[in-house]
Amino acid sequence: MRKLLTISLLAVTFCAGADSKGNEPLPPGTYAAHMGDGDENLAVELTCYADSTCAMRTLGGTTGKSPNDLRTKLDQVVHLEQVPKMAMRALEYAVANRDKPVTLRDNAAFMAVSRAMLSASPEITACWDLNDPTPAYTLVCHVRTRTSKTEQLVMFFAMVMDCRDGFGFCGYATMPLVRSTATGSFDPPRRSQWEAEDVGDDGRSRFHVDDARGNRLAVSCVFGQPQTCGWTLTVGAACPGGVPIDGVITSPAGKFAIKATCNPASSGAHDATFEVNENRDVDRSILQDGVWEIALDTKSGLEPMRFDTTGGVRILRMISGCNGSWSPPCERDLPPEFRASSR
Repeated sequence: MRKLLTISLLAVTFCAGADSKGNEPLPPGTYAAHMGDGDENLAVELTCYADSTCAMRTLGGTTGKSPNDLRTKLDQVVHLEQVPKMAMRALEYAVANRDKPVTLRDNAAFMAVSRAMLSASPEITACWDLNDPTPAYTLVCHVRTRTSKTEQLVMFFAMVMDCRDGFGFCGYATMPLVRSTATGSFDPPRRSQWEAEDVGDDGRSRFHVDDARGNRLAVSCVFGQPQTCGWTLTVGAACPGGVPIDGVITSPAGKFAIKATCNPASSGAHDATFEVNENRDVDRSILQDGVWEIALDTKSGLEPMRFDTTGGVRILRMISGCNGSWSPPCERDLPPEFRASSR
């Protein structure tokens, strides 16, 4: 579920939002959901208050390892005037695909916890936008099941992927919530360390993290199959020339050899920017919580650097549009039979 958590952290603005309807709050209380296959698991806890604010905690990871623990204060929750059309179409798509094989592991877990609801003729009666991390990206909706004549809250997560056979969901994945009698375990969120910038004209998503001495590790990625990233390291020193320097990077995924080459064109008199050769093994660990250490050959004169990313990701800037690397699909991406224009 590590990718699933990443998806919930990073996004750009959804291209077809819905009008807000004042500040009618979500029903106060604590709601919880859990899904997984025993090895990979995700737990979500949503606590809402009478003042229209909520707090959400997600725990996800691999059994036997320390989980990713993300805690988010939600103080921009809005009740939507109308149920978003994209959420309605996405629910219809999931209903139509509920009994088909789901080939993606994360989506299969979503489907496993949603299948009973999807099989009971569900309809959305009201929605709230959590504005997390951007408008229309994470919704909580009242869903009435006409077969069982019950109503429950369901979380809708925007899916950052194409709509294909075997994916089970398109636009949004669903996760039914159950009211919990336990007190919410929300604590103030930890300070985020990976800082996410915008998606550039080249379609690459950019992130950076600084160490205690002001050195900066930056990464620019195209997320897909395959995932490709470019790495740079900016340090407070003069550029030592264009000869590649051997080094080692220790990431949450392991220890790997690297070569760092100073780029005079992007370096200043007292700041050297190194381009780090691409390494797919390192790329796979991007945005994993943990400590990143970089040690270059002692001939470089640079001390080992330590970057702590245990705080997760902080969004700095966002863009609007349907085609960004992290944008959820627009309605035009749905199969024709599920588009509003086809009705």
